[in-house]
Amino acid sequence: MNIRRLGILLVLVLTLFLFTGCSCAGEEPEEEPEVYEEPSPTPTPTPEPEEDLTPRNPLTGVAVEEEVSHMRPWAVLLDNVPRALPQNGISQADIIYEIPVEGGITRILAVFQDISDVGEIGPVRSTRHYFSDVVQGHNAIFVHAGGSPQGYESIRNQGISNIDGVAGSGREFYRDQERARQAGSEHSLMTSDELLLDNIGGFSYPREHDPGFNLGLLFAEDGRPQGGQSAREVHVIFSNFKTGIFSYDSRTGLYLVSQYDEPHIDGQSEEQLAVTNVLVIFADFSVIDGEGRLNVDFSLGGTGYFISGGEMVPINWTKPWHESPFRFTLEDGQPITLGEGKSYINIVNSNTGSVTFN
Repeated sequence: MNIRRLGILLVLVLTLFLFTGCSCAGEEPEEEPEVYEEPSPTPTPTPEPEEDLTPRNPLTGVAVEEEVSHMRPWAVLLDNVPRALPQNGISQADIIYEIPVEGGITRILAVFQDISDVGEIGPVRSTRHYFSDVVQGHNAIFVHAGGSPQGYESIRNQGISNIDGVAGSGREFYRDQERARQAGSEHSLMTSDELLLDNIGGFSYPREHDPGFNLGLLFAEDGRPQGGQSAREVHVIFSNFKTGIFSYDSRTGLYLVSQYDEPHIDGQSEEQLAVTNVLVIFADFSVIDGEGRLNVDFSLGGTGYFISGGEMVPINWTKPWHESPFRFTLEDGQPITLGEGKSYINIVNSNTGSVTFN
């Protein structure tokens, strides 16, 4: 290739270079077009469930205006033979225990978490020693009118806080003269919220539970047991003398209580007793003296039934020590969950008592 042709070729290359441009020092390269990316969604945090700080009655699970769970409840022993009826104040009890005494009759232990505004309560009757075990399980203040020798011994030995209408000062009680005329003096001893609260200051009993006390009851708005069998009417047969009947009212979700072939009426409110939960537990009873007085060995535990919402399931129960509260569990060992509301606990002789469901 001669020099002239080489010069022409170099001119052509240089011209092409100038027209196409170059990335030279000091020049910025063209920017790449931006690519829009959809931002990743920010996960919504799951809110922590709010703690329910509503004060509730520890015996019923029902919301109350003021915290009362730290206060010791009151347990009043009521006469329950036909001539002593009607009982006053019983419909306001949070938990009712019905337990046989001698002669096939029963007595009722009515437990009130807050006794203020209950009004008149009674007729109050004498205790037997196994009622002390129930009272002590609640750490309650016990109101009674006299007792068997064993009953007084249990009160002394177990350190029960008690107010006695026979051996006490009498300031906390009065005789209903109309009841005395119609039924006899022994069925006429009454008390009231006002008399008990006005005179409790004369006793050295603490009014609050020790720290850590827990009755251990669980509640739900609907207490109907899962997998239960129909129990719309329950007959609890204590003896040939006494049968309790619980009839389910689907409109209210409550069991209406009857006894002695009549509705169980509160003489003060004139309303039929109605409860959310019915429990029947079988216990080991034995006769301990010539008067036919009984012993109940709660330490052995036993079986029973939990009834709520028109259905029932078998349960087990334990109470190993005097001060132990009753513990009720399903057959798989899980604690039962009661419906929010009042409970009626029937303690039946496992040898002579029975229960039927319809």
